Amino acid sequence: MDPVTCLIPVEDSARPPKPDAASPRRQVTGDYHYDARKALLLWSVDLIDKTNSSGAMEFVASPAAPPDAFFPVEARRCSVACACGAEHLSC
Repeated sequence: MDPVTCLIPVEDSARPPKPDAASPRRQVTGDYHYDARKALLLWSVDLIDKTNSSGAMEFVASPAAPPDAFFPVEARRCSVACACGAEHLSC
Protein backbone atom coordinates (compact mmCIF):
# COMPACT_ATOMS: atom_id res chain seq x y z
CA MET A 1 0.00 0.00 0.00
CA ASP A 2 1.09 3.54 -0.61
CA PRO A 3 2.14 5.94 2.17
CA VAL A 4 -0.47 6.79 4.81
CA THR A 5 -0.58 9.97 6.89
CA CYS A 6 -2.71 10.34 10.03
CA LEU A 7 -3.64 13.87 11.08
CA ILE A 8 -4.28 14.11 14.82
CA PRO A 9 -5.65 17.38 16.20
CA VAL A 10 -3.80 18.60 19.26
CA GLU A 11 -5.51 21.61 20.83
CA ASP A 12 -3.48 24.07 22.91
CA SER A 13 -4.34 22.39 26.23
CA ALA A 14 -2.89 19.12 24.90
CA ARG A 15 0.17 20.48 23.11
CA PRO A 16 3.15 18.17 23.62
CA PRO A 17 6.08 19.69 25.49
CA LYS A 18 9.06 20.68 23.36
CA PRO A 19 11.66 17.90 23.31
CA ASP A 20 14.98 18.56 24.98
CA ALA A 21 18.08 16.52 25.78
CA ALA A 22 16.48 15.20 28.99
CA SER A 23 13.30 13.97 27.24
CA PRO A 24 13.04 10.20 26.77
CA ARG A 25 13.04 8.99 23.18
CA ARG A 26 9.50 8.12 22.05
CA GLN A 27 8.58 5.07 19.99
CA VAL A 28 7.29 5.68 16.47
CA THR A 29 6.75 3.64 13.32
CA GLY A 30 7.46 5.99 10.42
CA ASP A 31 7.92 9.72 10.91
CA TYR A 32 6.02 12.49 12.66
CA HIS A 33 5.88 16.27 12.67
CA TYR A 34 3.99 18.69 14.91
CA ASP A 35 2.50 21.61 12.97
CA ALA A 36 1.98 24.26 15.66
CA ARG A 37 0.30 26.67 13.24
CA LYS A 38 -2.45 24.15 12.41
CA ALA A 39 -2.36 22.42 15.84
CA LEU A 40 -1.90 19.03 14.14
CA LEU A 41 0.36 16.07 14.78
CA LEU A 42 1.11 14.46 11.40
CA TRP A 43 2.18 10.81 11.56
CA SER A 44 3.37 9.22 8.29
CA VAL A 45 4.04 5.57 7.54
CA ASP A 46 5.71 5.02 4.15
CA LEU A 47 4.95 1.33 3.67
CA ILE A 48 2.05 -0.83 4.81
CA ASP A 49 2.08 -4.43 3.56
CA LYS A 50 1.88 -7.97 4.96
CA THR A 51 5.40 -7.75 6.40
CA ASN A 52 4.72 -4.30 7.91
CA SER A 53 1.00 -4.41 8.74
CA SER A 54 0.91 -2.47 12.00
CA GLY A 55 2.53 0.53 13.58
CA ALA A 56 2.53 2.68 16.68
CA MET A 57 3.36 6.18 17.77
CA GLU A 58 3.86 7.27 21.36
CA PHE A 59 4.01 10.86 22.56
CA VAL A 60 3.49 12.80 25.77
CA ALA A 61 0.76 15.42 25.99
CA SER A 62 -0.23 17.80 28.73
CA PRO A 63 -1.98 16.05 31.65
CA ALA A 64 -4.61 18.83 31.49
CA ALA A 65 -5.74 17.63 28.04
CA PRO A 66 -9.28 16.27 27.86
CA PRO A 67 -9.57 12.88 26.06
CA ASP A 68 -11.49 14.40 23.15
CA ALA A 69 -8.62 16.84 22.43
CA PHE A 70 -7.18 14.31 19.94
CA PHE A 71 -10.28 13.68 17.83
CA PRO A 72 -11.35 13.40 15.08
CA VAL A 73 -8.32 11.63 13.59
CA GLU A 74 -8.06 11.80 9.79
CA ALA A 75 -6.18 9.22 7.68
CA ARG A 76 -4.96 10.11 4.18
CA ARG A 77 -3.59 7.82 1.51
CA CYS A 78 -2.10 8.97 -1.77
CA SER A 79 -1.77 6.58 -4.69
CA VAL A 80 -0.64 6.74 -8.29
CA ALA A 81 -3.10 3.94 -9.19
CA CYS A 82 -6.83 3.60 -8.66
CA ALA A 83 -7.60 1.36 -5.66
CA CYS A 84 -10.96 0.15 -7.01
CA GLY A 85 -9.71 -1.08 -10.37
CA ALA A 86 -11.60 1.53 -12.41
CA GLU A 87 -10.15 2.59 -15.74
CA HIS A 88 -10.00 6.02 -17.35
CA LEU A 89 -10.85 5.52 -21.04
CA SER A 90 -10.62 9.05 -22.48
CA CYS A 91 -10.40 12.75 -21.72
